[in-house]
Amino acid sequence: VLSGVETTYNLYNLVFCIVLLSMLIQGTLLPRVAGGLSMIDEQGDISKTFTDYQEERDISFIKIHLEPGHPWRGRALRELMPLKDLLIVMVVRGEDTIVPNGDTRLEEGDLLVLAAYPFEERENLRLSELTVERGHRLAGRTLADIASAPNSPKYLIVLIQRGQETVIPTGSTVILPGDVLILAQSEGVKPRAQAGAAEE
Repeated sequence: VLSGVETTYNLYNLVFCIVLLSMLIQGTLLPRVAGGLSMIDEQGDISKTFTDYQEERDISFIKIHLEPGHPWRGRALRELMPLKDLLIVMVVRGEDTIVPNGDTRLEEGDLLVLAAYPFEERENLRLSELTVERGHRLAGRTLADIASAPNSPKYLIVLIQRGQETVIPTGSTVILPGDVLILAQSEGVKPRAQAGAAEE
């Protein structure tokens, strides 16, 4: 707008000062004006999400999907084995969200949200990555096949990064070329075993 116009002041500094002055006046008067107009509900419920509590408290939330044949399917929560330091806080069933109690009976297809303490003893566990190239000996094999093979590797595949998807594997999970495997090993494993695991 002011291109080619001579000014005796710096336009940026002027606008910056106006913004600061506006914030000072509005920030000071807004709570008082809102209170005077009865716009503040002192009894209002300020809702928090799972993420809020996960960031503020020493707790983590995890999810479990009850696939067909899951051992918890058809059982009431009170019938499950004692889950020490683990609490089922929500059951998502289709379009419904259920806050469960001991009488809640789980069904196939339910999504469970569980609260648990995070794992902190990371010095006892070593994580590493392995990229499965085309032609790699693990490509096309299931985790069950790998675990049952003679001289099976001394690690656990805890996570698979498959493109933009993160897969939590089971015994029937097939490893595909391009997968990035997250391997967990005890710190007690000797360096030579670590090298052998990478070769696998």
